[in-house]
Order: sequence, then C-alpha cells, then structure tokens
Amino acid sequence: MYSEPSNTANNYRVDQKNEIDCFTEKCRVISKMNRDNYFSPDFSSIDNYKKSVEGYRSDLVEMWGYPLTKLDNFTETPVCHETFVARDELGEIYRMVIEVGDGLSLYGLYFKPVSDKPLPLVISQHGGAGTPEMCSFLFDWPGNNYGDMTRKVLRRNFAVFAPQLLLWTTHFGPETDRNFVDRDLKQLGSSITAVEIFKLTRAIDYFQTRSDIIKDDIRMVGLSYGGFYALALSAFDTRIKKTVSSCFFNNRIANNWQDWCWFNSANKILDAEMVGLICPRPLFIDVGASDDLFNVEYAKDEYTRARLYYEKLGISNDFVFSIHEGGHEIPDNNIWLDFLTIDNK
Repeated sequence: MYSEPSNTANNYRVDQKNEIDCFTEKCRVISKMNRDNYFSPDFSSIDNYKKSVEGYRSDLVEMWGYPLTKLDNFTETPVCHETFVARDELGEIYRMVIEVGDGLSLYGLYFKPVSDKPLPLVISQHGGAGTPEMCSFLFDWPGNNYGDMTRKVLRRNFAVFAPQLLLWTTHFGPETDRNFVDRDLKQLGSSITAVEIFKLTRAIDYFQTRSDIIKDDIRMVGLSYGGFYALALSAFDTRIKKTVSSCFFNNRIANNWQDWCWFNSANKILDAEMVGLICPRPLFIDVGASDDLFNVEYAKDEYTRARLYYEKLGISNDFVFSIHEGGHEIPDNNIWLDFLTIDNK
C-alpha cells in the first residue's frame, strides 16, 4: 500500500490559505468602493437628507435582525418595576426592570435630580466588563475608566438612566459568553446587537411616558462598548437628540469583532455610515491618542469619510471629532460634557 510523509501535501494547503487571503483582501478593496456607491444621501437640504436615509436605516435593521425587524408589533407601553435605592445630595436613585416585550427585560439604574419640572434624559452606557453601578461610581473599582460619567451628567441637572447590557464579568453576575450568544442569535435571524438595541429603544418608549422626563429631549453617552451602542442606537432611533460616543469609532475592518460584524456590512454600513444615519443630529466622537484597543490613526481615516455628511449640509459644527491625550477612557476634560448638556440653538 502507498504511503508518504504526513507533510507531503502541505504546499497545497499553503496555496489554499494564500488564495483565501487574497480573495478576502480583494473583496475588502471592492467593499470600500461599494460603500461609497451604496450610501449616497440627498444633500440638497436637511429635510431631503432625513428622508433619503430612511431606506438605509431599514437596511441596518435587516442586517441586525429580529426583533428590530418586527418592532411595529410591540405597541404596548413597557411596564417598569421600580425600587428605591437611596437619596443623596444629587437626588434619588432607583433600580428599574423594564419589561420591553417578547419575554425580555432591561435592568438599569435611574438617577432623578431634585426638580419640580420635567427634565431631559441622558442614557449613560457602560462598556465591556462594566455595569451601571460601575459607570455611575457607586463603588470604587480598580482601573475604573468612566471618570464618574453618569454623575457628571447628573450634576448638570439631567435625569440619567444607566442600563445593563450583556457585558458583565463573573464578579457581577453569572458567567456568560457574549460571542456564543451572538452566534446562537445569528443562526436564528437575530443578533446580540438587535436584542440590545431593541431593549434600549423600548426603554425610550417607556421613559417618554414619564411625567418627570421631557419626552423629546433624550440624549446618550457611552464608553467603549457603550460608545458602540451610543453610535448604533442613535443611528437606529432618531429620538436620540444628541450623542457622545467615546473610544469606539474606528476602522471596523481592522477591528472586526464578531458582535460588530453582520452580513454584508462592509459593503453597506460601517462606522462612517452610522454617522451618516445620525446626521444631522449633533454628534461628538471621542478617541484616545494612547488607546491600546483601537488605533487612533484608523479612527482618523474613518473620520475623513464621516465628516463629509455634516460638511455637505453646512452643519460642520454639529459633528465634533476629538482626540484626548489619554487611553481607553472617558477624558478628564469637560468638552464632551458641555457638548452633551449645553444647547447652542
């Protein structure tokens, strides 16, 4: 019987790998042109621009999947279970569990300043390995990079909701594999992004019914994964009036984490196009010059694409791209805070 050394055909496998690598790179080169050709809004006026991007927003929903694809089926106001936590010099703190529909709920912290009138609401979104309690500085935690994000906003006399996404470590809850969950959901026509955007947008449905909230003044800030959700939720839900996305915006080809990849997304919608879906609403993009996760140079390249949407509409001042001197963290300066909380119009 014929036999041979186990590595005899290895050169064929080298060819197979190289061919796949070349094929992928060729597709990536083409995808950049495809994105430019695909995302072509009407810049003749702001109103025409808003109308022209709705079709792209629908494509984004199709990429993410259920339950966003059937959002119109969820018409009942979500039920909220509210538990008082504490009262301090900044106001009252509540734990909330909002029943958003389809057996899903969203847990979060609600911070309510002392006020006799309705207030605007800011969604304060934690990042990877984080919790609402962590980004709200309810306890000291080694390496906390949120810079007291939630309470900085609270001190500006804004109500704040800090939701929990599927991003905690085992110190804070049961062990979970986010990528495993995402794979399961994608097999079923959904994704972890679709589920969490659904939860957040349904939470907005709830907060718009509260008498202590100005229903048409909802804003959002997020760090890292929270920066992704600030960008993604604002691209999807036009009820977000102002957005600050910190330490996420980048070249998504170079940073193609599994749960940030959806079918055909590189040919249609990546970070710059999400900016295009937020436009003409005010947007602040923050990146760290020394970020050890996301290369600032890639962010600069993506910015050159994204800024065109605001420039062509003559509203460049409504899109800020800021590079802070630190790393993967909310910057110590208040530039982002002023942008989020001070209205110039």
